[in-house]
Amino acid sequence: MCSHSQPHRRVAETIWDFDGVMTSSRHIKGVTFCGRPHCGVIGTAPSEELLQAWVSREGALNDKYRIHGVECAQMPVEQGAYVGQDLSDDVLSRIKTNGARTKPAREHGGNIDWL
Repeated sequence: MCSHSQPHRRVAETIWDFDGVMTSSRHIKGVTFCGRPHCGVIGTAPSEELLQAWVSREGALNDKYRIHGVECAQMPVEQGAYVGQDLSDDVLSRIKTNGARTKPAREHGGNIDWL
């Protein structure tokens, strides 16, 4: 149960411990819930070469189908990007403007429940 008397805080990384259908986290005290877990977003960071291949491939798809109002892939864009770490402004800017988004799912993983 979530207590509304506790102050709100930003959580960027949380480890969940599952016991049957119940889960709790050592990072978010006092919160438990019953659910059916699934891995929605998984993956590893791509190499610079693989990232550039995605941008080229997916940019071409977006260009081809944009006339139909379809965005095939989320391209790297700073607006709305979230990085759950305290990093230097330079590194944060590079991640936000160049980093891969979670959809579509790709060779490294991604948002696999979006498919």
